[in-house]
Amino acid sequence: MWRLLTMVRKDRIFSEASMRWVNVIVGAIAAGWAVLVAVFLYVGFNADDPGLPVVLFLLVVGVAVGLLMVVMRALLRQATTLRTDMEAVI
Repeated sequence: MWRLLTMVRKDRIFSEASMRWVNVIVGAIAAGWAVLVAVFLYVGFNADDPGLPVVLFLLVVGVAVGLLMVVMRALLRQATTLRTDMEAVI
């Protein structure tokens, strides 16, 4: 995130270099979600009370952050393409 904010400050956010950092963030979110699913399954099958599995289930369902990042990546890709086209015209 820090690197992306630096790119925004330098007006370089609409470049291919920023896509690499966004892909790293999406990958980190996906890896964290996979670990959370594994913990949820382990705890779910070995738990005596339903409290912790329910909390973990709610966290697993909260994939909205990851999906939001995928949408933001698509928007960044479109904006990068449009900016490149506009620079070619000017």
